Amino acid sequence: MEDVAGGLSVVRRRLSPPPTPEEAQALEARGRQLESELAWLQRERRRDLAVMFTLVALSLAVGLFLMASAVRVTSLEVGQRLFYAGLGLGNLGVIASIGWGLWRSVQRGDAEW
Repeated sequence: MEDVAGGLSVVRRRLSPPPTPEEAQALEARGRQLESELAWLQRERRRDLAVMFTLVALSLAVGLFLMASAVRVTSLEVGQRLFYAGLGLGNLGVIASIGWGLWRSVQRGDAEW
């Protein structure tokens, strides 16, 4: 059925009949199931973000501790080794933590690799 109103065509669609009581119950049950799955997914995502943030902060703390220790030693060779060890461990920890977070999001289905 098409009506032409002011040069615009309007398509009228027939509405489907209301669901039966059994269908309505099934739709409500599915809605509750989807809500609980969404809540679980949000909890998992928040937990993974908290773990990833903690790992990043821990690796930065270790790296800064080693770099600060490089300032306190009197030997140039030991100081350089401590400095570069702190720099490397800090960067490696951040990269590994972010990689773990990406791996977990791919595992959950939030991201694609």
